[in-house]
Amino acid sequence: MTEQVKLVNGKKEYYESYFGDVGARVYQENRERSRQKGIEKYDQDFLKLLPESLKPSKGELRIHSVDTFTHQYQKDNPDKRVPCTKTVYNLIDRGELDVRNIDLPRKTSLRPRRKKPTDPHGTNHLSTSEKLCLRLLRNTGLRISKPLRQITDQNSQH
Repeated sequence: MTEQVKLVNGKKEYYESYFGDVGARVYQENRERSRQKGIEKYDQDFLKLLPESLKPSKGELRIHSVDTFTHQYQKDNPDKRVPCTKTVYNLIDRGELDVRNIDLPRKTSLRPRRKKPTDPHGTNHLSTSEKLCLRLLRNTGLRISKPLRQITDQNSQH
């Protein structure tokens, strides 16, 4: 749709009209910029061979880890689109591949990383008692007119 303007009784009127060639051009431009999304954008042979190499049959030794298999496949097939190691682990975690975390010996022994607490209000410079005082003030909804440092300094002098 293209916005058009026409003059009616000395006033501008805006209306939308459709031009097929403009629509086709916009469609083609968007199509050229678009990329395939999801697991389908990666080489399907890679996705089939990965579970086979990570889960060998009984009596066979496991040769590859996720990292070594990914790099070896990239080296052998430079013209194919292969996901990076991190993406393969993410696909395994989301259950999009036939490999589970229990099939990866190293992954089960790793403990998940904890998120480090962040202080979004910039109160890291305050002492523990000042932080406690600030938390109490926030929870009660009271407003303070003086900076917190002055309030705690006055309380410590008495």
